[in-house]
Amino acid sequence: MRGGAAQKDFASVDAFLAWEEQQPERYEFLDGAVWPVNGEPSAMAGGSITHNDLVFNLRTALLGLFRSRGCRVQSENVKLRTESFSVYPDVMVLCGPVTGRESTVTEALLVAEVLSEGTERRDRSVKQQAYLNAPFLKQLLLVSQDAQVVEVYSRQDDGWAYRIARGPDGTVELPAVDASLSLADLYRDTDVPPPGAVLPFRPA
Repeated sequence: MRGGAAQKDFASVDAFLAWEEQQPERYEFLDGAVWPVNGEPSAMAGGSITHNDLVFNLRTALLGLFRSRGCRVQSENVKLRTESFSVYPDVMVLCGPVTGRESTVTEALLVAEVLSEGTERRDRSVKQQAYLNAPFLKQLLLVSQDAQVVEVYSRQDDGWAYRIARGPDGTVELPAVDASLSLADLYRDTDVPPPGAVLPFRPA
């Protein structure tokens, strides 16, 4: 294993996809390496309730912003593939032509990843870099499960701007797509605390 990556060598994304189709589990292809979608083997399989709640809240909020623009909002089971990588984003906004029968897309306007113990290392390294190198992407969000914090990357003419939105009164500004999100909406009905909040004691 290379930081959670499986030792598999493929000459192309197409070769990886042909292999993945024969596997019982889903995998991602990044930086020439294969990664299990659920993260490191030692991490909890599947997603937590909080992870699922955040994905649902993100999708709901983004749908309210982008449906009127003729865009779709997808989550987790739809694959994003390019000539250099293949991944399953937690949430993505699609504004190009797609049909309801498709399970793979080749571009997204916005991508959001909900960070978790099993995938954060990948999300902050090879996956983040793949997203930032993708010419079609305008916004990248990294959403914390530990505190009400969202990291925002916004594409500008001269590169990427980075900012952090914090706390229940915070706002996620999305200047590259002329939109904004309320952190109160993103963290609604979750037990994720504000930044710096004292967590309740949980016996081992």
